[in-house]
Order: sequence, then C-alpha cells, then structure tokens
Amino acid sequence: MKMENTKKWKPKSYSDIHTYSTEQEVFAWLQPKAGEKILDLGCGTGDLTNQIAQAGAWVEGIDSSIEMIEEAKSRYQEIPFQVADARYYKGATRYDAIFSCAVLHWISDARTVARQIYQNLLANGRFVAQFAAKGNVQRVFQVVEEVLKETGVSLQDRNHLYFPSMGEYTSLLEEEGFIVRKALHFKQPTNLVGGADGFRNWIQITMDHFFEGFSNEEKENLYQAVEDRLRPELYCLEKNQWHIDYVALRVYAEKSEVKYLY
Repeated sequence: MKMENTKKWKPKSYSDIHTYSTEQEVFAWLQPKAGEKILDLGCGTGDLTNQIAQAGAWVEGIDSSIEMIEEAKSRYQEIPFQVADARYYKGATRYDAIFSCAVLHWISDARTVARQIYQNLLANGRFVAQFAAKGNVQRVFQVVEEVLKETGVSLQDRNHLYFPSMGEYTSLLEEEGFIVRKALHFKQPTNLVGGADGFRNWIQITMDHFFEGFSNEEKENLYQAVEDRLRPELYCLEKNQWHIDYVALRVYAEKSEVKYLY
C-alpha cells in the first residue's frame, strides 16, 4: 500500500496478483495482547488489522490510499481506519506496538518514517515490520531497465523504491533510538496467480509508475517485451504459472528511551 504518492490502487486487483506466504510469520513476531494499543501502518484492506483486533488489542489502521481505506472500512466497520501518510502521522495516543507488512519499501524517506514511528510509540514499545529488501525482484528490474533504456528512458530517474540491506536498515533504526532485537533478511519466492497472464497483471499493478508518459499502446508493447525476456526464467509451462524472486526484511525493534518529544 503505497504511502508516498497519489498512485491509485485497486484493492481487489492488488490482493489477487499474489499471495504472501510469510504474512503470518511476521504477525507471529508481533504477538498482540489483549488491551494493547496497536497501529497498523499501511493497513491496506485491513485483513491483518482485523487479526490484531481478534487478539483482543485496540487497533487502528492507516494507509495513504483512499481506495484501500474505503475497502478496509467496508470489511471491518468496527475498526477505526483513516487515510494518512506514515511520514507525518501523529496518533491521538501513543502505542504499545506499531506493525507494518509489505509497505515500507514504497517510502524512500525511511528515516523520517522511522523517526515518526519512534515518536508514536510508548517507552519500550515495539516496532515489527516486514517489507521488500536488497535484491528484491532483481532480475525483473534488470530487464525493465534494459527495455526502458532502449526507449531513451532511465529507470533510475523513476525508481524511488526503498530496498535496504539488513545492516543499512537496522543501523538506521539504532540511530533513531531503537534497540533492534532481531532481524531477518530472506528470499521469498512467490507464485503469481492468473496463469499465463500472471506476470502481465503483476507488472501493470506494481510497476506501472515506471512506464508513465507512454501511450497505452506503447505500454502494452513494453510490458510484452519485458514479459518475453523473462518468460524463460520466471514462467513454468507445466504449471502454467509465473513466479517472482521477492526478497524481504523482517525486523523487531524496541523504543529504548524517550528521545524525541512532541
């Protein structure tokens, strides 16, 4: 759920392009308890937010996508959701925990986000997150860069995603006052749904911003070029299925002291 610009998300389409196999693993790191106050940062359609609520915690969800928040409100009317930017959101209360899944790679200003999370936590509060990391969909990026370069467009000028290494991100958290208790950098091979159309659906939803300025016909040709070059590596004909080489970072950190004041 993109937290940094005005990209229009289609909640159902985003949910349908793949299934995350590790959502419950990062949720297990959170271990929400009854009575706790928890913020789900980048809540999307609210499914994990609802799981937190089912554990007995008081939870609210924020996301910068109006479409995602509208969908979350329609699914879970008893949970407070609002449109907000993670970089600047100041909760009405401080939280025992802040949770985020598959969000922070969309926000290039990672330090501002970390600082705001720190401010929104109670003393000794915990921050649990999982997001894309160094090496994520590396082969796809290589091919997209090749295809765009052939049109005279530089991918680097359009790529504002944040894929840190474990050392880079844990160091950033420590500089902002956190104690990092554990971190895991791991490969997350993920099957795309949709059969032979799986990759086309995925790239149109997740990487459309790299192809801004092209006509619809030009975009289709570029998507096709990327797809054709990746098919030998990422498509299994026998299973009629595409797979993506996701790489993720999972962290558990605690607020060590009251470093920043409102």
